[in-house]
Amino acid sequence: QHSPGIPADTKSLDLKYNAFTQLPSNA
Repeated sequence: QHSPGIPADTKSLDLKYNAFTQLPSNA
């Protein structure tokens, strides 16, 4: 994982993670 201090990277990861968490936890 990337170290803290990169808002742009964190935002992108957060958005992708959010979309992933929205998916059914059946995988």
